[in-house]
Amino acid sequence: MLIEVIDSKNIKINGVLFIPAILESNNENKNKNNDNLIKLVTQFEGFFDKAYKCPAGVWTIGYGTTVYSNGQKVNPGETITREQAYNEMNHELDEKRKGILKYVKVPLSNNEEQALVSFAYNVGVGAFAGSSLLKKLNTGDKLATAKEFDKWVFGGGKKLRGLVRRRESEKRLFLGREDFLNV
Repeated sequence: MLIEVIDSKNIKINGVLFIPAILESNNENKNKNNDNLIKLVTQFEGFFDKAYKCPAGVWTIGYGTTVYSNGQKVNPGETITREQAYNEMNHELDEKRKGILKYVKVPLSNNEEQALVSFAYNVGVGAFAGSSLLKKLNTGDKLATAKEFDKWVFGGGKKLRGLVRRRESEKRLFLGREDFLNV
């Protein structure tokens, strides 16, 4: 393994620049910078202005919205603007963040939190809460936690290439890799 120290905050391991972890003891004061999260979610969800059934058979619209911020489920025939979809996505991301933080018992870097929010955005907070991923995370074993992302690649009973790529991106972001979208 080749480790290169760039400066006091950045290192390269085998030629890959790692994003420095930002740890804070109080989650309420944590930097809520969503740049990486927004990039990840919009890349994998894509934008759809008309409701469609996702591979799991759920009506979806915008950037992966299945239930609007008002609590109503997405129905066939509905349409949405890009701005409305962005607002719905941000509302849901905030809800997912609150949901996962109820279950996480260890400090998280901003990158780790964003990866977990993306994961919960896709699989739901309930699935996250009962997962071995969360159990390993709460033991403090971040590498074992990262490996757990690889198990969540099935939709509608089938292994989906898009989920394989998404989980790899989430895992890379969780580990602080700058190349998290290059999968």
